[in-house]
Amino acid sequence: MRERGFALPTVLWACVLIAVTISGLLTLQRSLHHRAHDALLAAQLRETDDAAIYAAMHDLNGIRRKIVRYLDGRPMDWTFQGREVVLRVQDELGKVDLNFADGILLRRLFIAAGGDPAAGDVFADRIADWRERGVGRRLHGAKRDDYAAAGLTYGPREAPFMTVGELHLVLGMTDEIFDRVSPGLTVYSESPSIDESVAPPLVLMCTLNLNVEDTRALLAQRNRGGASTLSSSQTILGHAFTISAETTDGPMEVRRTAIVRITGRGLDPEWTYSWE
Repeated sequence: MRERGFALPTVLWACVLIAVTISGLLTLQRSLHHRAHDALLAAQLRETDDAAIYAAMHDLNGIRRKIVRYLDGRPMDWTFQGREVVLRVQDELGKVDLNFADGILLRRLFIAAGGDPAAGDVFADRIADWRERGVGRRLHGAKRDDYAAAGLTYGPREAPFMTVGELHLVLGMTDEIFDRVSPGLTVYSESPSIDESVAPPLVLMCTLNLNVEDTRALLAQRNRGGASTLSSSQTILGHAFTISAETTDGPMEVRRTAIVRITGRGLDPEWTYSWE
């Protein structure tokens, strides 16, 4: 009798353990299935975004443009294999070039981004000291000794900025300041001047000395079909562009961005600087 009394609970416990194990395996299987499904969907959305970017690049190289209508970062709808894509093309000539802008333009950009005039003076001088060779230090600038005094193991490049992200390394730069000012910056326009017809809001405020309300009014006028509407005769060869594509499927959203320069050459129609 003792053996029977002992055996019955043992069998029950074994059944419970088997049930728990099966339940765990089923849960794991469902989890793996969802992960595989999400990974496949994300890959499909990335391929759709890449296709949209390739299509925009081909369109920019062509004579008759059917996809790209604006060069100021305005959203444009495009469909690929039944998926809706939001496409944006931003001409880098609408931004402030870190390597070519003078101190006045840089100062005004930092002020337009919400900084005070003193901070604008500081970063304008420190950017110039970063990109230019020599031991001479501007009034508000910083050279290698200043970086060392701040406990940093590096100093200014004393050469052109390679990317906008390199601005993070400039003495005193914070993530907050960078996030505010970077949408108006580039290293690809290779020009000291700005094309205001394709400039983003921050740069318009900077170059035209506008307030927020006037900037919005100007953008509204542009969006009604101003000079930023791309014509077939508009010169874009040699220009650099940031092209982004965004595709959504349910709760999943995938965005891809490429920076390219359109050359118009038969065997080398564009140069790709980055693709993320």
